[in-house]
Amino acid sequence: MSDQERHLELARLGELLMHEVRDRSVRSLQKVLDGSARSRRSVDLRRALVEGGRDERVLERLVLESVDVTLANVLTLLDQYDGELTLLVHGHDAARESDGLAGELYGDRGWMTSYSAFGEPNP
Repeated sequence: MSDQERHLELARLGELLMHEVRDRSVRSLQKVLDGSARSRRSVDLRRALVEGGRDERVLERLVLESVDVTLANVLTLLDQYDGELTLLVHGHDAARESDGLAGELYGDRGWMTSYSAFGEPNP
């Protein structure tokens, strides 16, 4: 692969990460802050922010939501650009092993509950 081809590949990765992960995550959190988000979790977080302001627990929820949204967006990116982006785990394409990587995060046996020290946030 030439230097120019490597540069183009890295530029494409940067473009996808910025548009599909960073920008989507920031927009999602802006919706929580401006009150236009509609998911139960987002509405509850917005209410807590308005009522609790600088309460440490509310700020912790905002941080967790920020991390969770970004992580879900990374996994969605890998699903949506399968073939262009591949995440190999022990030589196997993780996206092909799952029916939706972002969905692996949630539920009683999801990755948050199973592996995170912080668990899955309450809705």
